[in-house]
Amino acid sequence: MGLEKTTSVSIDGQAHACHVHLEPREIVCSRGVKRRFAHAEMTRLAVRGSTLEFACGSERIAIELGTSAKTWLDRIQNPRSRVQKLGVAVGMTVCVLGRSDADAIAEVADALGSAPKTRLSAAVDLVLCFAHEPAELDRLAAIAPKLAERGAVWVLWPKGRKDFSHDHVVAAGKAVGLSITKSMGFSEQLTGLRLVRAKLRA
Repeated sequence: MGLEKTTSVSIDGQAHACHVHLEPREIVCSRGVKRRFAHAEMTRLAVRGSTLEFACGSERIAIELGTSAKTWLDRIQNPRSRVQKLGVAVGMTVCVLGRSDADAIAEVADALGSAPKTRLSAAVDLVLCFAHEPAELDRLAAIAPKLAERGAVWVLWPKGRKDFSHDHVVAAGKAVGLSITKSMGFSEQLTGLRLVRAKLRA
């Protein structure tokens, strides 16, 4: 589920126990020390052994990532597009529900070669469910039985809401037989979780 790790982060030689998360445009450190390192500001980016190293301004940063270090480096140097992260591909049946992001829907349409559906149909491959309030998670009850055998739904909701969190999405999915497989920072305003039928976990 996304690229994140609780590990050691060294800033100018001083080590901190942190939780690090790779966002589309930055690495976010929390817990031990709270810092954000923008990809655009990183220089001398390299992997040495199991450590991701880079400079930001005058600071030298080293993050211990084990076998994931090269993956983090690749994601920073070769970022995937939003539609690639969503898993959109030509030939898919894609449905968009809720008050959506116009730019994102245009990207989906370009990837598909046609506009996505706005009403549920049987055997849908991918659903983008935009939920701006917890009550909108009730849509999952209608979505779950419409998914194709290996179909998925992305629930996309506002970041930073104490009254609408990751736990709300997990609980709503579990109630209708769906489980979480991936996460993503969808935009500056929205975050997302991918759900599939619990038996698939793929």
